[in-house]
Amino acid sequence: MTNPVKVVDAAFQALNLEDWAGLADLCDPVSLRAFKREMLEEFCGSSDRDESTREVDVVEEDDPEIRAAIEHDLAILRETWDPAERVRREFASVDSVDELREMEPGKMFARWLQGQKLERQGEPDDDAGEDWKRHSRDFDKTTRAYHYKTLGAVLDGDKIAYVVYRNSRVPNDVYPGVMDEWESTRPEDEVELAHDTRYLRYPMVVTCRKQNDGSWRLIASPHFSLVGRLQVIEVRNDQ
Repeated sequence: MTNPVKVVDAAFQALNLEDWAGLADLCDPVSLRAFKREMLEEFCGSSDRDESTREVDVVEEDDPEIRAAIEHDLAILRETWDPAERVRREFASVDSVDELREMEPGKMFARWLQGQKLERQGEPDDDAGEDWKRHSRDFDKTTRAYHYKTLGAVLDGDKIAYVVYRNSRVPNDVYPGVMDEWESTRPEDEVELAHDTRYLRYPMVVTCRKQNDGSWRLIASPHFSLVGRLQVIEVRNDQ
């Protein structure tokens, strides 16, 4: 795409469809390779943490209850930092670091995106399986929507653009009348201010990079995020 704003719009469409592979396809390929390298380094570089748990393991404690509590905490710590457990926790349908290592970067990023969705929502999801490239025609999403509006792009040199976006819905859109009581206790001009600032839903920014062919793509990273802290759920009762 020749416009970074259109790339971000397409990313939100993919997000709403849970088309993780499609979202990954919108990302800069170099950043995808860097993402894979960084994640593998993170999951394989746990020796320091292992050493720290060994040091705690040799702490002398005569009280059996305290010792049992220490051992219980150590067991949780080891499980938390176990590479295989972390992989299963952060990547959808991936069971080992070796499996991640053999995965191509785009697929790895797609599995990570899907894993982040599972972690945030705490609900079961379909196994991506081998058919990881899912397209929009395969989905009929009517109950969940991320309502975001792109506002424009700010160029930083020739290759970087920061796309500004915000939540396009306000509390009264989702739950009619939910702000009525609050507004009734405020002066009219303050209510107007709240409407103008969309109840202080601050804009957010996502970074895009211009490719050699002139197109724009998203920068993939372990800190990648396209949604704010408040997720808007659209509930429909289509008959």
